[in-house]
Amino acid sequence: MFSVTPSADTQPCVRRQMSTSTRNNPTLSTVNDVLALPASGAQTFRSRLSSFNAGITCTVGGQMCNSDAANDPLYLLNQAKLDSILTQWQLSSPANAAALFVGDSTPLALGFDSLKVSDLSSNSKLPYGVSVTYNI
Repeated sequence: MFSVTPSADTQPCVRRQMSTSTRNNPTLSTVNDVLALPASGAQTFRSRLSSFNAGITCTVGGQMCNSDAANDPLYLLNQAKLDSILTQWQLSSPANAAALFVGDSTPLALGFDSLKVSDLSSNSKLPYGVSVTYNI
């Protein structure tokens, strides 16, 4: 966990316990391997992206390696990098753009169970005349 320690100018600062293990952290090679996956490998892509996230957060340590991760200032930087990898993969092929959503029955919002993530891939299923367009 974090410990607050007075700095030289008496302002508190965040301290971390960084892990020396980097075995699950993504390398340029592993990121390129994931980006090369075809749309048919969408579940593998999702799983690898999740393992990248776990590796990074637990290497940073502190709150990043538990359910309080979103309270850590580095959390958003990590999520932005993962979003960047996802965007690169989706832009690499029209088939990749919607591949992660097909068959996903997760509700989009609490209390609105009739609209699922997979519905984003079909404008005919969206309510109130809303349509989604992917510009690739």
